Amino acid sequence: MSYAAHNAELSEWFRIGDEIKGNPFYFVKAPSSISSHEQPIYLPDITPLIRKNFAAPYGQVTGEVELGIVIKDAMHCVSPDDVRKHILGYTVFNDITQRDLEIAGYPVCLTKGFHSFGPLGPYIIPTEEIADPQALHFELRVNDTVYQKGSLSEMLFSIETLVSIASHIFALEPGDVVTTGSPPGLFDYHLSPGDVIEAEIEQIGILRNSVAFARADTSLSLPDPQNLISTHSTKEKS
Repeated sequence: MSYAAHNAELSEWFRIGDEIKGNPFYFVKAPSSISSHEQPIYLPDITPLIRKNFAAPYGQVTGEVELGIVIKDAMHCVSPDDVRKHILGYTVFNDITQRDLEIAGYPVCLTKGFHSFGPLGPYIIPTEEIADPQALHFELRVNDTVYQKGSLSEMLFSIETLVSIASHIFALEPGDVVTTGSPPGLFDYHLSPGDVIEAEIEQIGILRNSVAFARADTSLSLPDPQNLISTHSTKEKS
């Protein structure tokens, strides 16, 4: 719930209590959902989970471009003023979500937890290389059509506040990733096999993933996180 416009968008589809509106909202993505740059996003067959006539067995799946904040060392109950010293760097995160199950009332851990529903990359840019991450601009495209565009400056909360609150809920460990939440633009499209989805944040790069229908033999090949760490002198922008 990090963007006012996104909260308004969700209110058209869900009943959101006043105690949630305008406050940070946290959930956990399954480790098996994590994927990387250029890895396929696999659309699952959801027909065993919901009684509905679908044009395709995977229903409506969308993405959300978000800043990923990579944790450097263990942190618990850290104040906002001390958060930055615990951040290794920043990456691009695409929060893939199955919308039919979400609207039907399934828990967030399921609707966002499918295999491959958490791609991140293409790099981790060290903290010292981005002076003001809150000023970064972002864009989400599907087959070159823009569906999300804006700036992290539009967020209702600072990055330090979001990570601090997360550290009061969870005992964060090195390599954990805290993400900033989604801007509006979730319900104007849905992904289909053959699509290419790109999440871009300036100074970090373009996270690109193709889309495929899930099969029994689908698997992910994840890179060594150390290979994602980059500097301005070595990283490419696409």
